[in-house]
Amino acid sequence: MKYGIITLFQNYNYGATLQSYALQRIVKEYGYDVETIQYERTAINTNKTGIFNKLTPRKIFCFLAKKIKSTKIKKDNSIFIENDDSIRRYLFDSFIKENMLISKHAYTKSTIAESNRIYQGFICGSDNIWNKNLFDSSFMLDFADEKKRKIAYAPGMSTDHLSKKQQDLFLPPIRRLDYLSCREKIGASLLEKLIKKEVKVVLDPTLLLSKEQWSEISVSPDINLPPRYAFAYICDHNTLTDIKIKEISKRLNLPIVLVPNMGGEFKLFGAESVFKVNNVGPAEFIYLVKNSNLVLTDSFHGTVFACLFEKIFMLLEDFPIQIECS
Repeated sequence: MKYGIITLFQNYNYGATLQSYALQRIVKEYGYDVETIQYERTAINTNKTGIFNKLTPRKIFCFLAKKIKSTKIKKDNSIFIENDDSIRRYLFDSFIKENMLISKHAYTKSTIAESNRIYQGFICGSDNIWNKNLFDSSFMLDFADEKKRKIAYAPGMSTDHLSKKQQDLFLPPIRRLDYLSCREKIGASLLEKLIKKEVKVVLDPTLLLSKEQWSEISVSPDINLPPRYAFAYICDHNTLTDIKIKEISKRLNLPIVLVPNMGGEFKLFGAESVFKVNNVGPAEFIYLVKNSNLVLTDSFHGTVFACLFEKIFMLLEDFPIQIECS
């Protein structure tokens, strides 16, 4: 039996790519033939009537390219850093090519139903594919034929409320699923109330692999790392976060190895103690967590990998109810 997995994995996000890798590996270990489906996401912004956002890798790249600027030193001895992410994109693409089986065909909303000719079953998940503000029914397997097995494994739906409009969009395709689960208790509880059906709470796929299994694919980045360091992976950079990073570095006498979020701009005070690295793909990300003395993050998956490798970590900002960062 051949399964097709539909999820977020081509957005150059560490958590998204690594959870996709983990889920495919687990399904293969159970003896199934499986591929992750190339899919160009078309999402309805449920906060704006009739607005469609086509989140394609090309559009993401064009947006980021416009943001790339030269590094600028400011009068207050701080530094603004803009990302040149070309190496990172290459490392992500290489990781996917070397470690995952991807569908030969790339589908869109209008063509995804053609995948029924290839797969006998479908899995949607994990990551934040059921974001209540960005609806795409393909991530709920509405395209799958009635007789095909339809499984939702650990989709993120970290909210305790859906508006009437959101319920009208989300609930019909969810009711068609043969197996339903969520990554967060809050999402599972909400769906159970709305559809009157059991919704299991299951682990994020990254937690299904051991630290030894993750170590197998870790790769040392092509940089001169300090012998001791705190690894920082921050999705939402702001002045307060950067002040906290500087203070932690000073108090613990630990340099910071910082992997900035894709395309992000941030301000660092005392930047001489911060090693900002962009040549980090998913395998290098795992290495940096594994060999760190401390992890600083505001990310769900940053926290997951810190726990997997039994690292002391500091969550620099509480997760909002609607987790946007992976």
